[in-house]
Amino acid sequence: MLSVLDTPAQAVSELVLALSSAAEPLAGDAATGVAILVVVVLVRLLLLPLSRRAARAGRARLALRPAELRLRERFRRDP
Repeated sequence: MLSVLDTPAQAVSELVLALSSAAEPLAGDAATGVAILVVVVLVRLLLLPLSRRAARAGRARLALRPAELRLRERFRRDP
């Protein structure tokens, strides 16, 4: 039975192997490690916009927190 992550994992594995082959003349025995580092950096760069949006949303929630507390206090007894 195929898992949902089998196809993405296989794609990442093939990417690491391709990068490792390309980096072997420069990095020698450390080519696989270099390839993994490159993939990690690429994934982090792809996730950067999502991280920034999450941080912005967190700051917005903090800015609204005092108003939320006032409303909770005001309607404390109103179910």
